[in-house]
Amino acid sequence: MSRGQQFSDKELWKIVESNKNALGSVGGWDVYAKEQKLPRAQTIIKRLGKWNEIKDKLDIRTYDQNRPLKYTKEELIEILIQHKHFFKNSYQWNVYASEHNLPTFKVFETYLGKVKMEEILEKPLSIGMNEIADMIKTHFPSQPPTYAEWNELAKVQPVVSTSTIIRYFNGWNNMKARVYRK
Repeated sequence: MSRGQQFSDKELWKIVESNKNALGSVGGWDVYAKEQKLPRAQTIIKRLGKWNEIKDKLDIRTYDQNRPLKYTKEELIEILIQHKHFFKNSYQWNVYASEHNLPTFKVFETYLGKVKMEEILEKPLSIGMNEIADMIKTHFPSQPPTYAEWNELAKVQPVVSTSTIIRYFNGWNNMKARVYRK
């Protein structure tokens, strides 16, 4: 589609209907739309509404796996009260939370704040050097990870960031020496 080409909402809807087999993900549509010279997904969303609502109107299956659950403050407080015995630190909580389909530490921290969380848990919310060392050894038992390996792990596992490790151990090499000393 050339820049500036205008479509009425009715014309956009006809385009979407006649190309509904290509209506998967937004990114997938954009690839298809570029090849077919059709409007981009953002144009369609801006004019016709949310992507999944458009798909619903066309009886196209939608998937919720990438949609985060929304919690009210009251629900978060109730979850925290019910599971507070499993809340040792943010790392252990995130492991437990992923196994039990519960919100991550960051969700609680964002919506309740650390002060409220500490009040409910009746303890401070800090992770110490020993917990971080245990976390590192859990994922890399025999030899220390490289900075890049830890960053890759952090993308898929609920672990502390490389900057947290550096801050606690005063450097990556200091972490290697302390955690993996023979």
